[in-house]
Amino acid sequence: MASSLRLSIQGREKVDQARKKKGWTKRAPAWYLTAKVGQDALIKFWARKPIVQEHFVDICRAVGLEDWQQMVDDSPIQPTASYIDFSGL
Repeated sequence: MASSLRLSIQGREKVDQARKKKGWTKRAPAWYLTAKVGQDALIKFWARKPIVQEHFVDICRAVGLEDWQQMVDDSPIQPTASYIDFSGL
C-alpha cells in the first residue's frame, strides 16, 4: 500500500508563496499537468487531506520546492467521525 502524506500549515504557506511566484492559481491546470497528477490530487493537497506520497512530492517539485519533506504534516491523522444508523436494528 502506498504511503500517504498531508500538507502542514507551515508547508502550505511555503507552497503558496512558491505558486504565487509561478503566477499559478491554486487549481491551475499548468500546475497539476506539470506535476503529472490529477486535479483532484491538487484539490486534496490544498485541503490538507492525505494524498499518495508520489503525488505530494510531484506537486511540491512542480512549484520548485525540492525540500518537500519540510512541507509534510507529521501529526497523526485523526479519523473522521462517521454516522452509523442503528435505528433499523
